[in-house]
Amino acid sequence: MRTADDATAQWQRLMDQWEDAQRRYIAACNARIAAAEAAAPSVDAEAALEEARRRLAEIKDEIDRLIGTVGAARR
Repeated sequence: MRTADDATAQWQRLMDQWEDAQRRYIAACNARIAAAEAAAPSVDAEAALEEARRRLAEIKDEIDRLIGTVGAARR
Protein backbone atom coordinates (compact mmCIF):
# COMPACT_ATOMS: atom_id res chain seq x y z
CA MET A 1 0.00 0.00 0.00
CA ARG A 2 1.21 3.50 -0.77
CA THR A 3 1.45 6.17 1.86
CA ALA A 4 -0.32 9.45 1.20
CA ASP A 5 3.06 11.14 0.66
CA ASP A 6 4.11 8.47 -1.86
CA ALA A 7 0.85 8.85 -3.77
CA THR A 8 1.14 12.63 -3.76
CA ALA A 9 4.73 12.51 -5.04
CA GLN A 10 3.75 9.98 -7.72
CA TRP A 11 0.78 12.16 -8.75
CA GLN A 12 3.01 15.24 -9.07
CA ARG A 13 5.55 13.29 -11.13
CA LEU A 14 2.82 12.08 -13.47
CA MET A 15 1.34 15.58 -13.81
CA ASP A 16 4.77 16.94 -14.73
CA GLN A 17 5.19 14.18 -17.30
CA TRP A 18 1.67 14.84 -18.64
CA GLU A 19 2.40 18.54 -19.12
CA ASP A 20 5.66 17.75 -20.93
CA ALA A 21 3.90 15.18 -23.12
CA GLN A 22 1.18 17.72 -23.95
CA ARG A 23 3.80 20.24 -25.07
CA ARG A 24 5.41 17.60 -27.27
CA TYR A 25 2.03 16.63 -28.72
CA ILE A 26 1.22 20.26 -29.54
CA ALA A 27 4.63 20.68 -31.20
CA ALA A 28 4.07 17.49 -33.21
CA CYS A 29 0.62 18.70 -34.29
CA ASN A 30 2.06 22.03 -35.37
CA ALA A 31 4.82 20.29 -37.35
CA ARG A 32 2.25 18.09 -39.08
CA ILE A 33 0.10 21.13 -39.94
CA ALA A 34 3.14 22.97 -41.30
CA ALA A 35 4.06 19.99 -43.46
CA ALA A 36 0.50 19.73 -44.78
CA GLU A 37 0.35 23.45 -45.56
CA ALA A 38 3.63 23.17 -47.44
CA ALA A 39 2.11 20.31 -49.43
CA ALA A 40 5.04 18.20 -48.30
CA PRO A 41 3.72 15.35 -46.18
CA SER A 42 6.39 14.30 -43.75
CA VAL A 43 6.93 10.78 -42.48
CA ASP A 44 8.92 12.28 -39.60
CA ALA A 45 6.03 14.56 -38.65
CA GLU A 46 3.62 11.62 -38.66
CA ALA A 47 6.00 9.49 -36.61
CA ALA A 48 6.52 12.28 -34.07
CA LEU A 49 2.77 12.76 -33.76
CA GLU A 50 2.20 9.03 -33.24
CA GLU A 51 4.97 8.88 -30.62
CA ALA A 52 3.46 11.87 -28.81
CA ARG A 53 0.03 10.20 -28.80
CA ARG A 54 1.55 6.96 -27.51
CA ARG A 55 3.32 8.75 -24.67
CA LEU A 56 0.14 10.55 -23.61
CA ALA A 57 -1.69 7.20 -23.55
CA GLU A 58 1.08 5.62 -21.46
CA ILE A 59 0.95 8.42 -18.91
CA LYS A 60 -2.85 8.24 -18.78
CA ASP A 61 -2.60 4.51 -18.05
CA GLU A 62 -0.15 5.23 -15.21
CA ILE A 63 -2.51 7.88 -13.82
CA ASP A 64 -5.42 5.43 -13.98
CA ARG A 65 -3.38 2.77 -12.16
CA LEU A 66 -2.40 5.25 -9.45
CA ILE A 67 -6.02 6.30 -8.97
CA GLY A 68 -7.05 2.64 -8.75
CA THR A 69 -4.31 1.83 -6.25
CA VAL A 70 -5.14 4.78 -4.02
CA GLY A 71 -8.85 4.04 -4.25
CA ALA A 72 -8.31 0.40 -3.29
CA ALA A 73 -6.13 1.42 -0.35
CA ARG A 74 -8.91 3.64 0.99
CA ARG A 75 -11.46 0.81 1.07
